[in-house]
Amino acid sequence: MGIVVTIVMLLGLIALSGIRRTLFNHSLTGLRTEICIIFLLVIGGSWNTFWHGIQYWPTFWAKAAVVSGIFMLLSALLLVGRRYYSSYLATYPLGGRIATFCIFLGLIGSFLLYGITLVQLNLGYSIIH
Repeated sequence: MGIVVTIVMLLGLIALSGIRRTLFNHSLTGLRTEICIIFLLVIGGSWNTFWHGIQYWPTFWAKAAVVSGIFMLLSALLLVGRRYYSSYLATYPLGGRIATFCIFLGLIGSFLLYGITLVQLNLGYSIIH
């Protein structure tokens, strides 16, 4: 499941970055892609936070799952806000940029933690327990 969550985080990073302009134009295909990514972020974030993180709470990876799950859920919320509440967010441009930057930074940190660990596991190195 770590690979799936890492891919979902990567999709969230792409959706939050400047690349999203080329992927999510205002056509029907772009809208479907964005809704699919939002759905995956909600499902992956909920699974990480409310199932894996709470079930195995004393371990390091459970705490990492809760943090990454919260950032995935916040990313989905931010993407929904960009799509449907852009006029409201435009009244607070600095706050929106700061929130986007913080969420992006947290999501990229979680992605790097998961991605590097998956590479280490595949190469046979020890990981954080």
